Amino acid sequence: MRAPWHALLAAALLAAACCRGGDPAPAAATGDRPAGEAQAPRGLVAMRPRFRYSGGLEFVGGVGFMVRGARGWALAVTSAHLVASRAEWRDGKVAVDAVEFLDARSRRPLAAAAAVAHYGSRASGIELARDVAVFVLGAPPDGVAVLEVASRPPELREEVTVYACSQEGAGSQVALQGVVVHRDAGRVEVELAPGANTRAIAGAPVVSRRDGTVVAVAQSSASRGDAPLLLCGPASGLREALDGLPERPAKVAGWTAGG
Repeated sequence: MRAPWHALLAAALLAAACCRGGDPAPAAATGDRPAGEAQAPRGLVAMRPRFRYSGGLEFVGGVGFMVRGARGWALAVTSAHLVASRAEWRDGKVAVDAVEFLDARSRRPLAAAAAVAHYGSRASGIELARDVAVFVLGAPPDGVAVLEVASRPPELREEVTVYACSQEGAGSQVALQGVVVHRDAGRVEVELAPGANTRAIAGAPVVSRRDGTVVAVAQSSASRGDAPLLLCGPASGLREALDGLPERPAKVAGWTAGG
C-alpha cells in the first residue's frame, strides 16, 4: 500500500508579505536548442538553497534551479516548505534576512535573491503542485542553466532526468534517471534506479528527456521495493505561479512567511 504523500512532507507556512522590491535583474541567456531535439541543459542545474533568518539562524538544504519567466527576470525555484527551518515551524512565522543559492560542492554562493515573487504552500496542508517558491535574483549567475517549464503534464512511462545536488562532494550535481509511473492533477511519481540517493532532494527539477522541459518538481521520496520513488508536484503549479508573477515582488530582507 502506498504511504500517503502528505505524511512524508513537512508542514509549510503561508506567505504574508506585501512590501515592494527593487528592479529585478534580467535572466542569463542560454544556447539555442535545435527544433525537435532534446538536449541536456547546458551548465549547472542544481543549486543548494541557503536561508538566513533574523537572530542568526540558518538552514541549508534541498535543491534550487533557474527557470525562464516573464519580464526577463532571473528566477530561481525551490520547494516552499524548505523556506522555514523545523524549529521555526512551531512559531508559525519566519523572518527572513537573506536567501542564497550555492554550488553544492564548494558552498560558494552563486546568486542571492532580491525578492520573493511567489510562495505557494498552504497553512492547511501542502498541495504538491503548489509547494513552490519563486525568488527573483539580484543578478543572474554565470554558468547556470535556465530551464523551460512545460505547459503539458508528463506522460506515463515518460523518461526523465532529476537534477539533484551531489552528496558525496565529487561534483556539484548528480543527474538521476527515472520514469514517470503515476500522474494526475495533483501528484507525479517518478521511479528511480535502485540505489539512487534521494537525500535532500526537495525542490529538484524533473526534466523530460523527450523535450528538455521541467514537467514536475520533486518534493519528497518513498520507495517501491528496492527502487526509490519520488513524490512530485506537477509543473502546472509552477507554470501557474510564473504566469501570475507580481509587478513588484516582496523584498527578501525582512520578509515574513507565516500563518
